[in-house]
Amino acid sequence: MSSGDMIETEYQDKLVIIRLKMPQIDMFNVTELIESFKEIIDKQLPNIILDMSATGFIDSSGMGGLIRIHQQIKQYEGNFMITGLNPKVANLMRLTRSTKYLNCFDSLEDALQEVRAS
Repeated sequence: MSSGDMIETEYQDKLVIIRLKMPQIDMFNVTELIESFKEIIDKQLPNIILDMSATGFIDSSGMGGLIRIHQQIKQYEGNFMITGLNPKVANLMRLTRSTKYLNCFDSLEDALQEVRAS
C-alpha cells in the first residue's frame, strides 16, 4: 500500500488535515503509516489533525506508531490532534490512557475549534 493509498491530505493555512484511509493500523502496516507522515512532519506545520473515521481497528503496534508520530511533531512544538475515533478504537485509547497524551477530539469540528482558539 503506497502512502497515497493510506492517507489523503488537505492543506490549509498552517494546518493539515490527514484523512486516514486504512481500515486498521497494526504491526503489518504501522511502519508504512509512520513513513507516510515523514513529508508532512518535515514541513513542520503547527497543527496536524488526523481523522481516523475510516479506521476500525488498532493494535498495540498501531498505538505505538501514533505515539511515535506524536513525539516527532512535539519535537518541533507542533500540535497533533486525532479525531473520528470509532467506539472500539476510542475505548482502547481510553483504557490505555492515550486519549490524554494523544490529544483526541470527538469531531473534526472540535479539533478545528481548538486550532482557531490557539
